[in-house]
Amino acid sequence: MLAHDAFLWSSRRFPLEDMPEPMRRSAEAEQNLALADGVPDDVALYDAAAHHHEHLVEKYCRLLGMTLAGVVAREDRVTASYLLSGPDVSEGGLGCVIGRVIMALPLPTLSASAVGRG
Repeated sequence: MLAHDAFLWSSRRFPLEDMPEPMRRSAEAEQNLALADGVPDDVALYDAAAHHHEHLVEKYCRLLGMTLAGVVAREDRVTASYLLSGPDVSEGGLGCVIGRVIMALPLPTLSASAVGRG
């Protein structure tokens, strides 16, 4: 089992204080909406700020000749490649758990060539 942090999430997120001031102010205004749903203060504030910040990261990715979705997909392929390289991984493929939903999706078509190792 491997749980990695994707770019912009968890330990690899942008610190709130590094985000532009206008985005932080907008996030503070929107934070109250999430608080009404029972989301903790710090999580609500960061989620609101990230909502405004991710498009800016996408623009920088485009300037560098890539996309944010492409960065995340590449990291997922690298992770799958790492998992496939282990001696204790069965030949039948990999499975994954998505988000907070406890759901395993078998990936039987994922092969070494699909992740750039074939």
